[in-house]
Amino acid sequence: MSCAPNGPTAAEAARCRRASQADEDTNLWTVGTDTGETVTATYLITGVGLLSAPNLPPIKGLDTFQGELVHTARWPGAGVDFAGKRVGLVGTGSTGIQILPELLTPRGYPYGAKRPPAGTGYYETFNRDNVTLIDVSDDAIEEITPTGLRTGTRRFDLDVIIFATGFDASTGSFTRIDIRGRGGRALADKWRDGPVTNLGFSTAGFPNLFMITGPLSPFANIPTCIEETVDWIFDAISYLRGNGLTSFEAAESGERQWAEHVTAVANMISAGKGEAVNIWFAGANIEGKPRAINVYFGGANAYFDACRAAAAKSYERFVLS
Repeated sequence: MSCAPNGPTAAEAARCRRASQADEDTNLWTVGTDTGETVTATYLITGVGLLSAPNLPPIKGLDTFQGELVHTARWPGAGVDFAGKRVGLVGTGSTGIQILPELLTPRGYPYGAKRPPAGTGYYETFNRDNVTLIDVSDDAIEEITPTGLRTGTRRFDLDVIIFATGFDASTGSFTRIDIRGRGGRALADKWRDGPVTNLGFSTAGFPNLFMITGPLSPFANIPTCIEETVDWIFDAISYLRGNGLTSFEAAESGERQWAEHVTAVANMISAGKGEAVNIWFAGANIEGKPRAINVYFGGANAYFDACRAAAAKSYERFVLS
C-alpha cells in the first residue's frame, strides 16, 4: 500500500513512519505518516525496496562541516556545482566509481570528440594531479571538521563532501519504519540478530504483513522478482478471501527452515565466509549491524519454484486462519 494518494513518488512514500496491528481480533493494520495522516487496511504490503535506506556513516563531527555535504542516493534536484572546489568522495561502491570521473573531468574536454563509451574511467582518474587516493582501511576517517575531514594521519580541507556509502540494505528499508505486530512487538527487535522470513514474503508474529522482495528473497533481476512476488502475494490474498480466511503469516518453523536454506546456499560461495567477507549483503557496511546474509543466492528460478510449491500445497509453512 502507499501512504499518499494518486501514485506517490518515492519521496512521498517514504513519509510512512509507523505501522502497527492495534486490533489483533481483526488483524487490521494502522499506518501513520509524519504528517499525522492515518490509514487502516486489512493487508499491509511493503514495497520499500532492497536499497532505499541511505547509509550515512556516523562519523564524528558530521554536523560541523561548513561546506556542502551530499549523499549519492539523495542528490539535490538542482545539482551540485563543483567548479573550482575541493571535493572529498567517501566510498568506492557502484556510485563512487561512476561519479568520480564525472566530477573531476571537465565536461568540455574534447577527448575523441565525445565521451568514450567503454568503461567509466574510474582507475584512470587516480593518475590525475588533482586526485588523491586514501586507503581508509589503513588510515581511517577519524572525524569531519568544519573545513573538511581528518584521517588518522592527515587533514584535508574540502568545500564539498560526497558520501557514496551505499545503503542499509534489505532490513534498513523496514526498520526505519516503526512496524509493530502481535503484542506490539517491533519488527526491528525481532530482526535484531538478523532477518528471518519465509521466502521473503512474511515473518511470524506479523499477520497480513506482505513484503515485496523482502529480506531473504533472491538477489537476481529485481524487476522480474518484483513481478513474480506481487503476483504471488495477490494470489495469496485471493486464496484467503476465497476460503473465508482473514489472517496470513509465516510459520516459525517455515521461516526457520528457509533461513537455514538461505545460509546453506550462501556457504557454498564466498558470501558465506562470515567476518572474513566484508560485503553489504551481510550488513558489513553498517556500524553495529549483525553479520547475517540478507538475500538468497540460489537464483530466481529455484526461488520461484519454491514459491509455487508452497502455494500449490495451500501455502505450506505459512499459518492461515
